Parts: sequence; C-alpha cells; structure tokens
Amino acid sequence: MIDQISKYTMNKLLFTIKFQHLLLYLLLLLNQSQSTLVVYKNFYESSSLIDLDVIYNQDVCNVEVASCGTQQILKVNYCSSSEYDLVIYQTFELKPHYQVTISFNFWRIDQWDNYQFYLYADHQIIYENTYSDTTIATNICGSSGYSDEVIPISRTFEHSSTTILLVMIVQKGVWGISEFSLSIENCIAGCNSCDQTGCFDQILFLQQFVSKNIGSINAIDGWLSNGVIETFVGNCSGIKCLRVFQLQLEKTYQLEIHSKISFSIRVFILNSYETEIKILIDDVIVYYTQYSGGWIEVNSIYEFCYFLTQRQINIRQYPHSGSTVKITILTTQNKYHHVTYPWMCIRDVQLFLGSNSNQNLCVDNNNFAFDGCFSFIYDCVEGCNNCIKGTCIDCLIGWQFQAFDQSCIPICGDSIITSFEVCDDGNQIPYDGCYQCQFSCILDCLLCEFGKCLECNPFFELSYDKQECLRKCDDNAISKYYGYYYDFKDQCSYCQLECQLCINSQCYLCEYGWQLKDNHCYQLCGDGQIAQYSIEQCDDGNNISDDGCFQCQLECFPYCLFCLDIYTCLICQDNFQIVEQFCLPICGDGIIITELEDCDDGNNQPYDGCFECQFQCSYGCLDCEKGNICKKCDNQYVLNQDTAICYEQDIEEILYGNQSVTNISLITECSSFDTMIDIQCNFICGDGILNNQEECDDNNLNNLDGCSNRCKIENKWGCVQTIFQSKCFLLTSLSLQFINQTNSYQYVQLQFSNLIKLNESIFNLIPRIKVQIDNISLEQYNYSIQDVIAVDQFELKEATYLFTIQFYQSIIDLPTLIVSIDASLVDENNFKVDTSQKKLKLQASIILNSDQAAAAIKLYNFGLWIIIGLAISSLLLIIFGELSQFTEILDVLQYQSFLRFINVRYPENLIIYFQSSELITLQPILIKLKINSLFENLFDSHYLEGPGKLQEYQINADLLTNLQGQFTQLALFLLLYCFLKYFKRFLFNYWFTNKYFLRVKLIKSTFINCATIKGYFMSKKVLAMQSLYKVQGMTQIFYANSWDLSFKAILFLISINSLTLRSTISLFLTILYFFIILIIINQNFNNSNFKLMLKVGKIKRLEIIILIKKLLFLTILIGIQNYPIFQCFLLAFINFSYVLFIIIMKFKSIDIDLITIVWLETPVMLFTLLNIAYIKEFIYYFLPNQLINYGFCQIGILIFGLLGPLFKCFINFYQKAQPLLSKCRMEKGKQINQPKTIFIDVNQ
Repeated sequence: MIDQISKYTMNKLLFTIKFQHLLLYLLLLLNQSQSTLVVYKNFYESSSLIDLDVIYNQDVCNVEVASCGTQQILKVNYCSSSEYDLVIYQTFELKPHYQVTISFNFWRIDQWDNYQFYLYADHQIIYENTYSDTTIATNICGSSGYSDEVIPISRTFEHSSTTILLVMIVQKGVWGISEFSLSIENCIAGCNSCDQTGCFDQILFLQQFVSKNIGSINAIDGWLSNGVIETFVGNCSGIKCLRVFQLQLEKTYQLEIHSKISFSIRVFILNSYETEIKILIDDVIVYYTQYSGGWIEVNSIYEFCYFLTQRQINIRQYPHSGSTVKITILTTQNKYHHVTYPWMCIRDVQLFLGSNSNQNLCVDNNNFAFDGCFSFIYDCVEGCNNCIKGTCIDCLIGWQFQAFDQSCIPICGDSIITSFEVCDDGNQIPYDGCYQCQFSCILDCLLCEFGKCLECNPFFELSYDKQECLRKCDDNAISKYYGYYYDFKDQCSYCQLECQLCINSQCYLCEYGWQLKDNHCYQLCGDGQIAQYSIEQCDDGNNISDDGCFQCQLECFPYCLFCLDIYTCLICQDNFQIVEQFCLPICGDGIIITELEDCDDGNNQPYDGCFECQFQCSYGCLDCEKGNICKKCDNQYVLNQDTAICYEQDIEEILYGNQSVTNISLITECSSFDTMIDIQCNFICGDGILNNQEECDDNNLNNLDGCSNRCKIENKWGCVQTIFQSKCFLLTSLSLQFINQTNSYQYVQLQFSNLIKLNESIFNLIPRIKVQIDNISLEQYNYSIQDVIAVDQFELKEATYLFTIQFYQSIIDLPTLIVSIDASLVDENNFKVDTSQKKLKLQASIILNSDQAAAAIKLYNFGLWIIIGLAISSLLLIIFGELSQFTEILDVLQYQSFLRFINVRYPENLIIYFQSSELITLQPILIKLKINSLFENLFDSHYLEGPGKLQEYQINADLLTNLQGQFTQLALFLLLYCFLKYFKRFLFNYWFTNKYFLRVKLIKSTFINCATIKGYFMSKKVLAMQSLYKVQGMTQIFYANSWDLSFKAILFLISINSLTLRSTISLFLTILYFFIILIIINQNFNNSNFKLMLKVGKIKRLEIIILIKKLLFLTILIGIQNYPIFQCFLLAFINFSYVLFIIIMKFKSIDIDLITIVWLETPVMLFTLLNIAYIKEFIYYFLPNQLINYGFCQIGILIFGLLGPLFKCFINFYQKAQPLLSKCRMEKGKQINQPKTIFIDVNQ
C-alpha cells in the first residue's frame, strides 16, 4: 500500500515538472513571437508580369524576368529618350506590425551617366542615389562594352498601416532588382497594434478599406459628406479607396465600454498644391497638418496619379469613454492643375478601443486632472494634443510645447483663449480691457467687469462707445465731443474739436489731416491727408475721377460693383473677374469688352490673330491690320495676296519641270496652305494647315479621330486650329442612366461625358432642368432632383444629378423620361454643351393601393407567425430528441426563402411577403454578439458581387465571409464536446455514486429524492447527446446545413472572377464540401449494400435524393439568372421529378411523411411556373391589378405549403406528448413510494 502511494506521489511530481516545462516553453514562444517576419520575397516571380504595376509614357523596350549572370532578376530594358519615364509600383498587404525593412539588390546595367534611382514608400523617399559607370565593375549580363554593378540596398523605417505602396523610379538606363525581401517586425499573436516595447493595451474594434482590392462599399460602411452617404470606390494607379469630391467626411460609430481610443487612417488628396488636413474627434481638433506639393514626380504633366499625395494619420490613446464617437476629416484643397477637380480619398481605417489595465496605472499622489496622471490612469497634460503614458508629444493649437519638461503652456497674444486665459485680444497693450490675457480696466475707470468699464472715476464720464473714460468740464459736457479741454491752469476752456493743442482758446496744433490757419483748423480736400472727425473718406491729392477717390469720397475702380476700400474689390460686374483685387475682363469667354479687349476668340492660342485678347499678327508677319490681315512679312516669309498670310518659301528650291522658277509673282500665286499642281493651287488635306476649303486639318488622313480624311469635322466632334494642326475633341454629351428600382421609386442619374461649368450667372442649375414623362400626366408621378456634384460657373466639374421618380399608379407600358436643360454650359475644351432633350426608357411599375398594401401586410404577418410556429415546434422536437424533424423544418424555411432569388420582377405584395424570410438567418445574432467582427479581424472583410437578383439583394458571394455561421457552429460543437466529456466524468465520480445515493436515502426527504431522480434522468438525456459525435449524428448535422452550405458554395463558384489567396482557400473549401457529398452518396449507394438498403435503408437513400435535389435546385437558381424563362421551367421540372421519383420508387408509404412532401413541393412547383407572368415577354398581357391579384394568389400558395409541415409538427408533438401525459396520470398516486424503488434499482 505504501509503495502504491509512493508511486502515485512520484507520478504526480513528474507530471507537475513536465507541466511547468511546457508552460516555460510556451512563454518563451510568446516572447519570441514578436519577431521579424518576411512577408514577401521576389513578388515579381510569384505572379505573372501582367499583374505587375508598370506606368510609362513613352516607348519602353520591355520589363521581364531574365537571367543575369547566375541569377534571375526583374530586368527593365529602358530605351526611352525621356527621363523618369517608367514607374514600377506595387501595393502589399501587411499583418499587424510596427516596423518595415525593405532589402534587395539593385542592378546597374550598361551605360549610366549620373542617373538617379529613387525608392518611395507611401509617397516618402526612403532611398535615393546617383550611379555612373565605373572601371572597377565588370560586365555581367549587359552589353560587352560596358560594366555592370550590383548594389545591395536595405532600408528600415517605422510603419504600422495595413498596406504599403512601394514605387521605384530611375532617371535612365537599363536596370533590375533581385533578392527582393519585405519583412516586418510583427506584433505578437493576437495583438493588432504594438511598438518595440510590446503590445498596446487596446483591441481592434473595427477596420475599413484595408484590403488591397476594395470591392463595392455598402451604405453601412460608407462615410457621410454634406448629408450624403459616400460609397464610391476610387482607383488611381492601383490605389483603391473611398473617394469624394468634397472637403469633409464624417463617420459615427457605436462603441463598447472603453476609456480611450486610437484611430489610424490614410488620407489621399489629388491635384491640390497647398493642402490642410484636420482630424476631429467629437468635434474637437486632435490632428492638424499643412503641406505643399508632396507628390511623386515622373515624366508626365500630371506626375504620378494626377498629383496624388497621401498622409498616414495615427491618433494614439486619446481619452474617450462615450458610447459613440464621431470622427470628422476636414481638408482645405487648392487646385493645382486644370485636368480635374481636387478630391479626397481614404483607406486603411482602423479604430481601437482601450480599457483601464495595470499597464496604464500611475500614481502621482494627487487628484488633479491634466497633470499626466488622473485617478491612477495616465492622462495628457493640459493643452496636449497627443501623448503616450502621460508624456506629451505635441500640443494643441494655441499652446506652446516645452521640450525640457514635455508640457504645454498657453500662448498669450495669439487671439485664442486657452487654460487660465480669460481673454486674448492679440496684443500686449495695457488699459485696453485685456492685458496679459487677464481682464483689465481702462484708464480712469472706477468699476469694470470682464474688461468693460461700468463706472468711471469722479470728474470722468464714460464715452458713448464705452471704450474710454473722458474728463468732464464744469457744465458736465464731455470734452472729447464738445471741444472742451483743461488748460495748463487746470481750468476748463473751450477749443475747436479738431484742435490738438489749445492755449487761451487759440489753436496752435491741429489733428492729423486738418490744416492750421488763423488759429483755426480747416479741412482741405486734395492735401493728401484724411482729416480725422470729418466727412473725408479718402484723399489721393488730386481731383481726378475714376481713380478710386474723387472729392475725398471713395469710389470703386471701374467695373467693380462693391469694394471694401480703394485697393480691394469684392464683386465685379458681369464678364469681369478679380485679378489682384482689380476687375479685369475675362479673356477667353468669347465676349469683347470695348476699350479693354481688341478681340476674344475663345482660346489662348498664339499666332491665330488674337492672343491674350489683343490683336496679334500671324506667324512671320511684321505688320497687320484688324482681322489678321497681314501687310508685310518677315524676310524669310512670302505674303500670299489671297489669304493675306505669310508663309515660309525658298525661291531657289521651287522647280517647275526642268526650269527654275524665279518669277516672284508666280511664286506668290499659291500660299503655304496650297500646293501648285499644273499651275493650279490645290489644298492638301492632312498637312496640318487649315485652308478656306477645309473645316479642319489634324495632320493625318485618319477617320474617327474628329477630322475625317476629307478634312471635315465629324459628327459629335469639335475642332480648334492651333499653329501646326487642328485639335479635335469629342463634344460633351448629356447622358441618362437608369440606376435601380425600389417598389414605386425609380432612380436615374444624369451625367456629362466631360468636365463642364456654367456659362451664365446662375447659382443653381436644378431649376433649369426640365423633366417630363411621355404620355403620363403630372398627377400620376412626382420627381425630385438632387445634385450629387453640382455645377457652377467658376470650376470645371464632373457634374452629376440624381433623379428620384415616384409613380402613384401602376404602369405596364415602359414610360419614357425626357430631360433637357435650359442653361448655357461649356466643357473643358470651351465647346458649348448640347443640352437638348435626352430620352430614357424607365421600368414598368406595379403599385399597390392602400387596401392592397394593408392586405399584403396582413399576409406577411400571417406568414411570419407560421414561421415562428414552425421554429417553436422544431425546438420542442429537439427536446424530445427528434433532430431529424428539426432538420426537415429548417429545410422547409430555407427552401421557400430561396424563391425570392428567381430573377423576375415581383409585384410589391410578394416583395413584402418575402421579407418574412429574413427572419431565417443567423446574421442578426452574429452581429449582436460581435461574432462577425471577430471573423472580419481573422479573415478581413471582402465583398464579392453575385449574379442577377442576388446582386439586387446585395448578397455577398465571398465564401469565407458567408461561412461565419458554420464556423460558429463548429466552435459550439467543440465546446459541447468538451462539456460532455467533463460532465460525464463529474457525474460518475462525484454525483451518481453509491455513497451519494446512500446519503440521499438517509435524509428521507421526498423532495430531494424526486429532485435526484429527475436529475438522473435529465443527465442521461444530456449524455445521450454524445451520439452527435458519431458518424450518424455528424451526418445529420451535415444535412441540416446542406441548404445553406450548398447555396454558399455554388454562389461562390459562379461568382468567382479572380484567383487570389483568399479565393484559393475558398475554392479548396468548396471542393472539400462537394467531395464529402460524393463520399456520402457513395457509401449509401454502394452496390454491395444495395439490397440491404432497399429493405432497411430507404430513409438514408431518401436523404441522398433530397441532397441531390437541393444541389440541382440551387444550381439552376443561381447559375441561369440571365434566363428567367428557363429558370422557372427547370425549377418546376426538378420539383415535379423529385415528387414523381419518390412515389414511383416507393421511398415513402402513403402516410403523413409522403403527404407532407407532396403538400410542400406542389405549391413551390406551382409558384415557380406562375412566375412566368412577370417575365418581360409576358407581362404586357396583364393589367397591373391582375398582376397584383396574381401575386396574392402566389402568397396564398406559399402559405398553404407551410401549413403542411406545421400540421405534421403538431401531430408528431401530440404523439410524443401523449405517452408522457398518460404516464403522469398513472404515477400520480405513487409519488411517495416511487423514490425508494428507484434507488434500489440504481444501487443494483
């Protein structure tokens, strides 16, 4: 016995030691998990070069993966004549990290002559160098006449964003890279934000737009801009982000319990030179930056991606505890280039929540706020904008940062009131009401409050403007306003108000602007001084009108309607613009301002007769008259007498036959616009020179480029003549695009093919947009217009307007929308925009009246209660152990919910009824429990667009996203397994033992006896759930998920459009799912067991038939969305074949099960066949009310189909409940003696 105890003790000790070693090993792993991780190596080899992001403007030989010496490199054979002509860039997705290291070998190949190489990371230069040929290097793989060189490059820098953009640019030369490696200092497992000291005390609450390829953005994820939810995904050189043509974005999030937040975002600004960015949290500015330029410079007039700049913004540990947070992005943008209007774009949005933990605890032995530690929690000092654990990094606006103690002190005199400042008037002048940022009294004030004087000292009185205390004379008249003063004898005397020095009532010095004459002060207009306290507004020293000041009164400069002063005009007259505070004519608007403009041809092309709105001679002309009529040419040019234009001519080179032509009169017969053929002048089309017989000449004979091969302007084109050729542009067209339809509402978008602006002085274009619908009266519809991007008269914009059209009555014939604009518009090429009528066919509308809508809602509620009844019945059947019945009910509910995806236009009453099927989903539960957020953190959020009707319902086809419910079931399944395992051990070791039952019997309590027996039998039922983990139980769970899994797998297969790592994993899971189905089918239809299956396995074979029917049904439903006629017929055929097959093969005897199958399938079959009425080829044969009644009939059919399974549930429930009720009645009189008998049985 002692040996056994000793052996047991020794084993226990060894187990403890091993367990401690295991814990130590795990701790070592955790400490090492925050280490360097190589995430990309030679990205150009792992994918096709077609996917490599390359930009070049001129001809570049090629970019290829080639052998160089003994290595494979990404080689660029740069043979362009221009510099900085090629850009290689790539965006990489990164895991949580705090530092990035980029290393590679740079190959300088062949001749280099002080050429530069740049490496950018997120628009910041991290490496630059200049390279030339060297005599030390040797030839490796280039031309034998030049040496090559391999230079290792490595750069390490701080970085924490979810993606990184790398850009490589060279000035010239052949080059390449090899052994590329991008590595990160990653955060430990489970940590989403960290630095070199470890993981931050915060959790990732949400993230948006963090994938390299952002799909469509739904309204929930959109950001608000000027009251409109923005969801447009912009794409510029592979950078995808949420794009807006606005200056402001904001988003409000509902938060969990927290004490601080961290926020990171990447903000892109396009085509803005001077830019400001502000980040506000709950309307408080927490970040501000201002910069100029900052884009990547390449050989393009638009630089890299139209002057794109970016800023990575990180807000760390901002104190916050509210239930919501509003984040606002404010920008100031200044347009740099006319090519496009500036816009803002955001991506890589991450919001972290921090809670109080020991890492943020501090002790400063006081309870003062804003001193770095408050209530044992690190806090920012007062005035700090950003701090880490109480240490301030930078201060708010109006505060000055003190580096020696990391504190912030208010800036007195900056006109911003902060901290202990009670006022700040922007100066340090005493006695002006505010001095040293504290209220002060003015001179001679007795009583003041908040810097305002309420009562002056004796013998002083408050001035009318209450800004000063003035001394009074004996008669109480205020000296300043009545001319009284105190002389050197301190006696009150009278003097002229404008006098500054009086003696014995005689003036000896006047105020500024007044002239002293005969001891009196006089105002003199024209002396160049503005007399104080006079009616003079100005004095320019002359009496000349229209120079800004006339007769000492201000006058605006000519053509100015309203001016602030002589030098500043605020509003100009029409056709004028403010240039350096003066009003000058708008040159290029086609309107000639007499005496200021000689001409205005609507362009800024030189040598076309009018340049900068002044007459200008044509090229080579020395003297010309109005209308570009040349009188004298330069020596190197000859004047054409017919066209009055000079052309370049060499007399000695003109030959006619074999004779040298020297007759100058003959030479000048043909101008440079024509060619002499048989002593006749003929124009040449395609020489780039516009002749009187040509409408255009673009220096080629190509058609479809605006100017035809006959030099005629082509339809829908416009051309302008430059010096050398005509330039042609597509005329701007107005287009109408149908967006979508929601019940009685239809949405149409109006756009223009080019940038436009107003050509007249109106503030709003919407009143000028004329809308009508052909053959429909105004009483039948209503419409509204919303300016998505409004047009104005100052900036060229991508004008966009959204029409919302509401029909009040049903319409079967497709109505025609007619839109025109009664306003003058010009495009970016200064051509007038055609604003005539444009037409668009709208969709048919089937509208419910009030009675029909009420009936539809009642049927919706009735169907909803049936679904709830089925759900409750299924839960009760689970209690009775009927898992298969639960699976059948779940199949029925999912079955009918899929019918809404048949690609026909249902009437509104059917759409209302189908809303009840939205109850049959786990998505609201997953959202409520934040499980979906957990999966988004694990797999990232991704949206894959589905086909046809599924796109209209915004069903995400991404498999990993859709498998959230199944992953949740798997986690619960594993938890249940662990529970059952330990629950069984607990029962047999501590509860249901002989000792326990003996104690219960000794207590002799009827209640405890009954409770123990009930617990015993309930525990047996709980342990019976272990059967789920057998093959049969797992097969039942598989069947229960078969509708959902099949739908998601088939939807993914049909919708997949590219092969990425995510799609590859999803494809593997899909193949695995179908492989499991094949295994189950093979096992149940094995030939060796076929006879046995006929006898005892019909139920299993029926389950396989049902599974095959589901796959066929969903394949037809999703796969042929573009062919609704075939879709309806094939779905009905599948249902019919299924029912017929069951009856013929006698899988079910004529009992409640077969009746239920026929009861369910027949309505679905009828429903799918009746859907043909909604197909556009047949819908015109029905009136609107007929279609609505038709829909009510279909609703009745679907409800009838649900009653069958509900009826079966009631029967099964009754059959299960009746034996229990009978047993209770029989045992009612034996409650006292029954426990003893049971205990005897248990002990035995």
